[in-house]
This record gives sequence, C-alpha cells and structure tokens, in this order.
Amino acid sequence: MKTRVEKIGPEQAKFYLKKNTHNRPLSRFQVTKYATIMEQGRWQLNGEPIIIADDGTLLDGQHRLSAIVLAGVNVECLVVEGLSREVFATLGTGAKRNAGDVAAMLGCKNATWVAAALGCLHRLESGLSDCQVSIPNDKVEELIQRYPEVTQVVSDAGASAIKKILSIGVFAGFYIWLSRRFPAQASDFFEQLKSGVGLIAGSPVLLLRERLVTDRNSKARLPQREIVALLIKAWNAHLTGKWPKILKYAALQETFPVIRDGVSVARNEAVPIRKLAA
Repeated sequence: MKTRVEKIGPEQAKFYLKKNTHNRPLSRFQVTKYATIMEQGRWQLNGEPIIIADDGTLLDGQHRLSAIVLAGVNVECLVVEGLSREVFATLGTGAKRNAGDVAAMLGCKNATWVAAALGCLHRLESGLSDCQVSIPNDKVEELIQRYPEVTQVVSDAGASAIKKILSIGVFAGFYIWLSRRFPAQASDFFEQLKSGVGLIAGSPVLLLRERLVTDRNSKARLPQREIVALLIKAWNAHLTGKWPKILKYAALQETFPVIRDGVSVARNEAVPIRKLAA
C-alpha cells in the first residue's frame, strides 16, 4: 500500500473515474455540494483518501473526483493505492459525522438542537426554506460565529412549552432570522406562540398555535414543509396586520410562501382569550 498527497485536477480526476466500476450510484446532489465548496476555496485536505485498488479500480472517492471535474479546479487529496479490490466491502461502514456532532465538538450545549436551528438558518439564507437541505458540516462553525445567540435561544426554547408543538430547530431558526429584521414584531409573535400568553381572538398567532396543537395531537402529522409554510403565512399576516379567517396551505394549489418585508400596521381589534395549555 502506498499513500501520497496529490493535487488532482479535472483531467486526472477523469482518468481515475474511468475505472469507477465498483461503486454505488452517483449522487448528483452530493457532487454539486462538494463542487460548490471546492469552487469557493473551502475544500480542505482532511485525511479522507481517494482509494485505488492494485488493478487501478477506483474503490472510494467517486463523488469528490466528480466534483473536481464539475468545479474545474485543482484540489489536494490524499491518495491510497495498492489495496486489493476485496477491501471494498469494508469501506464506508463507519458512522458519518453530522452537523450535531460538529456543534458538540465545538463545545455547544444542546448540540442537536443547535445544529437543527443552524440548518433552518442556512435554508433561510439560501432562500430554500421549502426544502430539507442539510447544513454542510464545514459551515457549522461559520454559522455559529454569525449567529452566536443560537445556543441561548435553543436553550430557552427547550425549557419552554414550545417543544410540545413545534420543533426547536424551526422555532429557533425563524426566531433568530426574524428578530434581526423586525425585533419588536418578532418578539411579540414568538413570545405569544411560545407561551400562549396575550393571544387575541382571530390573530394569526392564535390560528397558528391552534393548528400546531391540533397537529401534535393527531395521528396524521403534517410534514415539516407544510408547518414551515403555515409559520411563514402566520408571520406575514402578523407583520402586515391583514389577518386571515383561516390559516391553511394547499401545497398542490399554491406556491410556497415567502417571508414578506414591510411595515407593520395596527393590528385588528379583538377580544383577548384565555391562555392555551402550555
């Protein structure tokens, strides 16, 4: 077995890929994600090798090599050669490190919740709030630095009743994102949603909270994408003062809602109602 660090460009990557005959189907999503990181200059030599058998067969590294071709850049890689093709069955059996693991390694308490909130913020930054796009591990530290309040927000949310009706990650991600843009309105919206205190009959916060409570007690639970759509709709109505009679999202009949920018107007006058069960 021989090891070396090699700067691999598109042509060399194509050469290695010619003998890519024993791998799983290629994930275009994974290749695109890697290529984006490479194009941005964020790819790092981390000890994960490109593995080539003694007969030249590529055993591991097809996604990284395909990303090099797609990005059109040169990337330093650890290359291991000379192994028997029979070792292929033992590759990829270790547990993959996820964003929660990275957050924990960085010393975050409630690391799984923190990672979920950062994932929500990553999707909001990318304009992909309607998708289940995971946060790349290499962006966890960068996002923690950009949103240092995330650990406190998830801690407060985890100690409240909100976790009974809404995921901590979605709550904390949207709370942070909107609080930075509309501090007063966001504080009012999310504190009422979290505690059930100060709810007004007919208000979008009440409509959303009732939907979430009903969903949590239902056997047929709403998909997270629909919950996010309802949250955005309720927020938009809260911000503009245009309160809907009902809060719904018809996925097949309407486009996914986007967070509105605008000036809040005086909210509808209505009769305060009792606090919902926390």
